[in-house]
Amino acid sequence: MAIKDNSGEYKARSPLGMVIAVLLCCFFYVLGAWQRSGYGKGDRIAVASRDYVPYANAPYKSLTVEKAVQNWVQYEGAVFRFPGGGTQFPHGADKYIDQLASVVPFADGSVRTVLDTVCGVASLGAYLDSRGVMAMSFAPRDSHEAQVQFALERGVPAFIGVLGTVKLPFPPRSFDMAHCSRCLIPWSGNGGMYMMEVDRVLRPGGYWVLSGPPINWKANHRKWQRTEEDLGGEQKRIEEYAQMLCWEKVTEMDEIGVWRKRTDTAACPAMPPAVRACDPANPDDVWYKNMETCITPSTTAAGGELQSFPERLKAIPPRISSGAVQGFTMESYEEENRRWERHVKAYRKVNYKLDTKRYRNIMDMNAGVGGFAAAIFSPMSWVMNVVPTAAELSTLGVIYERGLIGIYHDWCEAFSTYPRTYDLIHANGVFNIYRDKCKMEDIMLEMDRILRPEGTVILRDDIDVLLRVDKVATGMRWKTMMANHEDSPHIREKVLYAIKPYWTADSDKSSQDQEKKATSSKGKGSDSEPCPHAAATTRSSTVSSSLSRPGSVGKRGYLWNWRRILRRLRRRCRWRRKRSRSRSRAKDKQEPAEEDEEAPPLNVGEEEAPMMEEDVGVWPEQHAILKSIHLESAAEARRPCRQQMEAAQAPAITDKDEI
Repeated sequence: MAIKDNSGEYKARSPLGMVIAVLLCCFFYVLGAWQRSGYGKGDRIAVASRDYVPYANAPYKSLTVEKAVQNWVQYEGAVFRFPGGGTQFPHGADKYIDQLASVVPFADGSVRTVLDTVCGVASLGAYLDSRGVMAMSFAPRDSHEAQVQFALERGVPAFIGVLGTVKLPFPPRSFDMAHCSRCLIPWSGNGGMYMMEVDRVLRPGGYWVLSGPPINWKANHRKWQRTEEDLGGEQKRIEEYAQMLCWEKVTEMDEIGVWRKRTDTAACPAMPPAVRACDPANPDDVWYKNMETCITPSTTAAGGELQSFPERLKAIPPRISSGAVQGFTMESYEEENRRWERHVKAYRKVNYKLDTKRYRNIMDMNAGVGGFAAAIFSPMSWVMNVVPTAAELSTLGVIYERGLIGIYHDWCEAFSTYPRTYDLIHANGVFNIYRDKCKMEDIMLEMDRILRPEGTVILRDDIDVLLRVDKVATGMRWKTMMANHEDSPHIREKVLYAIKPYWTADSDKSSQDQEKKATSSKGKGSDSEPCPHAAATTRSSTVSSSLSRPGSVGKRGYLWNWRRILRRLRRRCRWRRKRSRSRSRAKDKQEPAEEDEEAPPLNVGEEEAPMMEEDVGVWPEQHAILKSIHLESAAEARRPCRQQMEAAQAPAITDKDEI
């Protein structure tokens, strides 16, 4: 009986089977994308992080109980859900913002930067972001626990702070609006000192919104459980201080009061004799300076009228055009912006995910005039522009006039934020600024503290400085890569890219145990050389696993590694075909066959030139023998090392175990 040949080489593929395979691939791709993104990753498939935060990122449930009626946050399964409520807007921040929009012009771009005092979980800032308004939120670390951590997990700019005795870390005339929603700040106390501090950071023409007590106290004093005399006296003092600060009251609706700071100082009333003007010598010097009961004159902050956003992002800021920032002219300012556009273009060539949702919270440790933030500007991300207090120029005012946000900070101290709250950190010349002030290791440890696992660091500095930084970064387990200046490799300024890998103390302990076990097995084994193939495989797998994560950069990638394997297999196939043809010709002509060439190596751990696109393909005739050649060659190459690898993996046997 003839045997029917059903060899897989000649079997035709069914069109229905191919369609089913394609549909299954699409299904599992979508399922995998959804599982990788999950809640709070900003992915198109998953829900945005504004509304959901994983419980493991901020494991604090107290607000779900204390603020349950006010609709701040709800715990659902393994995530926190933020309905958008607040103490003064339990029905949602969107309706509250619509109510404010009837008075405050959010839509035309004239109100771009907002200061939200005692922000809670920053629902106001989260919903203002969808309207093109950037809010800087701050709150203390009190009984409500991690309010600022919730805000940063939601992708809202925030820092840990309190309105107490020290001035806020902002220059004069920074914000277009200041907001207080039942923030429990005694505005009428201390001689109006807190209202004077808000007046200092509020731009002429800016708005101050007070929501909650004592506004509309006649209708709400019973609900607030306070007497009419107490609430009435408090609102009266607030009105008097507002008039002294040259604020005009715009409206009072429900429990919301809105004031506007006048732009024409001639219409302001005369300053009372008991109140003095603040020292106009250095208005930007606010780091660790105590608050004072004085009024900041508008003339001390040089500048003029601002354009609406986004036009003001590229326009010449008033502080530059008026010459208030020494060393900057309008020409040098425009050249600075062009320089940073070239820098960011070079960054994008190395890290193609720079413009995606991979990075939401970004920090620039030495912002200058905000060139990096302006070049990387995207609605999907925001940049915390930090101006070091040790910098030669105070440029934070210019950053706010561009419609960006930032803060003063001394990098010899810890930054006012929680651990693992930023996705990307950019630093330009920071270590040169603090060369003789504090240790480089302390600054890098603070960077590691605030950076998320698998976060990215971009350092731009002199080559000598970056070599020292690279040595410290390696000790911190960062994966680094040095790159030349985009203009010329002969420029001493270089760029160091780094990835902070994800690791835990348990995994670190297990890896150390494995190293000790391998060392002990090596000592008890033979005196032969270590297996090169095992070392190459370990090195290759380590590099590929650390650099195949989203947003990663490095010397070698996962795809490159597999391309190298395919190229070696292709060379192996050519060698086998050439040997086969040589033997067949020798048999036909009855001549001795040519001497066999040595088979090309299959070691994927050796360094070689990068692979071109034309080397990736595999010929059709190779498909039938590709797998067999791969397994055969790999077995032959690794056979001398098999005993040594098994000895390294086997546990050490004691005399007691042998008995």
